[in-house]
Amino acid sequence: MGSLLFILFLVFIVIPIVRTLWTLFSAKRKFDNFRRQAQQAYEQQFGARNTSTHDNGSRTRQRTRGKKINADVGEYVSFEELPRQTDRCDLPPRQVVAEEQIVDVEWEDIK
Repeated sequence: MGSLLFILFLVFIVIPIVRTLWTLFSAKRKFDNFRRQAQQAYEQQFGARNTSTHDNGSRTRQRTRGKKINADVGEYVSFEELPRQTDRCDLPPRQVVAEEQIVDVEWEDIK
């Protein structure tokens, strides 16, 4: 009886768990390979100009951002603060016309 329970445990519990874990592991491996190939294709096409190596050999992106438009381009515009309006009652009242709703189906309770 004990060996039968052990065999049933293996067949219905352990084997499906191992299959699921193996499937997840192989999907992760395929995704990592795909990502690595895409990165290599990108580096071949555009070069590795955005990466640099440091003393420890790790690669990080360099920040080479600057202003897109020079400060001497265009003209200066001065702004002035407007006083806050606290009284909004000076607007005329709006008239709202309620439209009739269209009913295309009659409601019927199901009992």
